[in-house]
Parts: sequence; structure tokens; C-alpha cells
Amino acid sequence: MTSINENNQKILKKIRETIENQFSRNLTNEEIIEKCLKFSKEHLDDLFREKPGLSEPTSKKVRRIISNAQEYQLYDLDKSDDELLYGIPKN
Repeated sequence: MTSINENNQKILKKIRETIENQFSRNLTNEEIIEKCLKFSKEHLDDLFREKPGLSEPTSKKVRRIISNAQEYQLYDLDKSDDELLYGIPKN
């Protein structure tokens, strides 16, 4: 029998309840884990694929956000108290 920590037990319980409610099937923890592992194996690329847009460097993001905020007049060109105290990276 597989050893599963308490948090994972809660997840399994929720999955089991959903399966019982939606599909009227009763599965054991082992059957649920088996199906999840098979599904994961077939979809490894999707599980670990980097999401588009997340690879943008932070400094470019900050400049883009400030630029858009200035364009829509949501950002004042004068330095805020935080900027004066902590500065903004110049990357």
C-alpha cells in the first residue's frame, strides 16, 4: 500500500468525491493515483511546459508597466516616496 501524507489524503478525498458525484464510480486511492500517474506520464510536456510570458525579465516588465501607466496617465513622473527611499533598478 502506498504511503501518502495527510494533505494528499485530502486531495484524494476531494478527487474521489468528484468522481463519485460526476461519474457515479467508486475508486480506491490506489486506482485514483494510478490513473493520475498514467495521465501525467502521457502529458509530461504540458505539466512542465513554461508558460508564455513568464520568461520576460523583471526589468523589462517593470519598464513596460511604467510605460503603460504613463501612457494612460496612471503614473506620475515624479518619484514616489518608495522610489526615493529604495530606488528603481536601472536594468
